[in-house]
Parts: sequence; structure tokens; C-alpha cells
Amino acid sequence: MFRKRCGFGRRPWREFMILDEAGLARQAALGEDSRHRFLGVELEERELACEMAALANSAGGEIFLGLAEDGSMPGLAGAMIARVNKTLQRAAQSLVPPLVVRTGNILLASGRVVIVVEVPVSRKLVLDDAGKAWVKVAAGRVAQAPDEACGHFQSFQSDGKASDKAGRESPLETKGASCDGAPEGDERQEEKNFSSFDPESFEGREAREVYRLIANDKFVTTLELAARMGISKRTVIKRVALLKELGAIVRYGSSRAGHWVCVPERACQEGICAPEAAKAVDDGSKSR
Repeated sequence: MFRKRCGFGRRPWREFMILDEAGLARQAALGEDSRHRFLGVELEERELACEMAALANSAGGEIFLGLAEDGSMPGLAGAMIARVNKTLQRAAQSLVPPLVVRTGNILLASGRVVIVVEVPVSRKLVLDDAGKAWVKVAAGRVAQAPDEACGHFQSFQSDGKASDKAGRESPLETKGASCDGAPEGDERQEEKNFSSFDPESFEGREAREVYRLIANDKFVTTLELAARMGISKRTVIKRVALLKELGAIVRYGSSRAGHWVCVPERACQEGICAPEAAKAVDDGSKSR
């Protein structure tokens, strides 16, 4: 495994890892998450641009081109590599502001390569060519209006450091990060504060129901949650993101093969479930 560091202006890149095939296989086995995205050989410029924008507006991460979502490694070869590099360049330049990314190649035993694209955290909110701001939600992404996305964007810029949704400190540091449209100084918009979460609000009641369903079935999907609650999948994704921000739930594994783990202590502290319910969830998880 080779490691490189490179800098661009005042935005230091996090340690960039160029893996060998064995390391790539380990990453593929872990699956996709909020920091890692697998895109196969059928690459669309807009899909790539939106994914880069979502990572830049969140905690940054890597995109693997030539690595399929199921973990297989078809790789890229010949003229396909040049075509993908051009698509990557156009996608990065189509964003506002344009992104500067770093790439590396992983040579496979078949002679093909997987291109790793490292996307840094952006200082400013990144928009696609349609004026939408994309943000990461678990392994997926959602489009938001710029003013709506500011709270999400700024949550990753607090104290000058980007943090992912699990609360881990990111190696990417950003100084003076700001959200387009947010006033400077005392008039600057306040960052979203989840400590003021109201479990009795409409949003809070939906989040509590999502937590209850996840506590009963750790393998439940967002589509199943939406069907059981009679709400849209997008709303479920937002409520799940809120629960993760509060520390009430944690996702282990990929979006397809992973499962949920409830954290009853945090859920109880935030008023998501009653103490006796939290104890029941805890006892149930221990008995599994």
C-alpha cells in the first residue's frame, strides 16, 4: 500500500491511499458507506458529478471507478480508461464551484485498473449544473435546495474540521468554511443543533416510530420503513439521518448486506424511547 500526501492552497488533502488489489478487495467486502462509493464501468457524467458534489458537501471520500456495487472488480482497460478520465474531468468542471480531485490507479491481476477518485471537503457549498445541492445520507445521497443544504453542510465544518455522520473526526481539515448565501459575522446562520431535538414534534414522532421499527427488525430497509409508516422514502432517509446524528442508531456493513444497531442509552437521553423501552431493546440485543 502506497500513501501520498498532497496539498492544494489552504485545503490540505487527507492521506491518500493507493491500494493494491488485496486492499481493494477488503474495501469491496466492507461495501459502500457515506465515504465510499462504487461505480462500475457504465459511467454517466451526471451521476459522477452528483456523487462528487455529495461527498464534497459532506465528509469527503473516495469513488471507485471500475468497482461494481456488488463488490466485483470488472476494472477498466484500454480506451475505456481515457474515456473515463475525460468524463471525470468534465464532471468535476461542471460543478459550481468546480472541484479539484486526486486520482490513483489500482492495477488488477487481469491487467485492468480501478481508478480511485478522492474528493475533498469543499469550503463552499457545491451545486450541480441544475443548481441543486447534493448531500450524503448513509451510502446514498439526496438533492436539496441550497438554503436547505446549508445546515447539513455547516454541520461538517464546525470548529474548522469535517466530521462524518458517525461522529468520527475526518483527516480532512477545512479552515474558514462557509456556505454560499450564509451571512458572515454575527448574522451568519446558526449551525443545526440536534441537542434541541423535540421528540414530541411532528418530525420527532416520525423519528421515534422509525427507531421503534428498527429496534424490532435490525435488517429493515428504508423502503420497508416507508411502506409500514405510509410516508415517502425520502422522508424516511431524513429521519434515519436524524437518528444517526443523535447517536440513537448505528449502521454496520453495506446498505444491502448490513444491519442496524440501536443505542438505547442515547435514544433514552434524547427522549426517543422511554427508559423501560430502552432496557427492553438492550435486553433483546443481548439475547440475539
